[in-house]
Amino acid sequence: MDIINARYPQSQLDLIDDTFYSITEGLLSGHVDFYFASVLNQFKPAGISRFLVSHTQPHVLLPSAHRLASGISVSMKDLDNERFILYPRTKEHCIRDFQLANLQAAEIRYSQYEHNTSTPFYELLVPIQKGIILSPTPFLNVPPNSVALPVSDIKYEAPSCLFYYPGNAKPEIKLFVSAFTNFIKEETRHEHTKTL
Repeated sequence: MDIINARYPQSQLDLIDDTFYSITEGLLSGHVDFYFASVLNQFKPAGISRFLVSHTQPHVLLPSAHRLASGISVSMKDLDNERFILYPRTKEHCIRDFQLANLQAAEIRYSQYEHNTSTPFYELLVPIQKGIILSPTPFLNVPPNSVALPVSDIKYEAPSCLFYYPGNAKPEIKLFVSAFTNFIKEETRHEHTKTL
């Protein structure tokens, strides 16, 4: 982003989340230039380019008093009879799709926390023991009195991807895509062990 900002100092950066636009809606409308999301492998919207950023390790967020909290990882079978807090209903539902696909594939009994919440706050329901959360990625910030553990046997992974509309004529989009994809390829070549 520093290279783009140096070349195009008049550029404005708006960071928005999935409550505003779905991937397809945001990109095709021109209101969103790039969309980063963890999506199921079969998710490939028509007319939108998708670039794999990384494969991620799914995690589960548990209250620290949970029977599994002292382990180093969990299996989906370990989560039988649990109540899951699903990602809030937003314009883009890729995280919720990941959760439901894997819960159904695990062939376990489970219930869902049925009350409304919002994206900034739904993880805070875990420490007060309203349920647990299955995530396609590790948690950036683990709430207090919670534990995040990797899930060892997820059936449907949701890798982190960059989405963009190749028909967008803004020159900074092509510049960013080129620089970003080259960076990720170089980082992968070094197996994520070298600072670039």
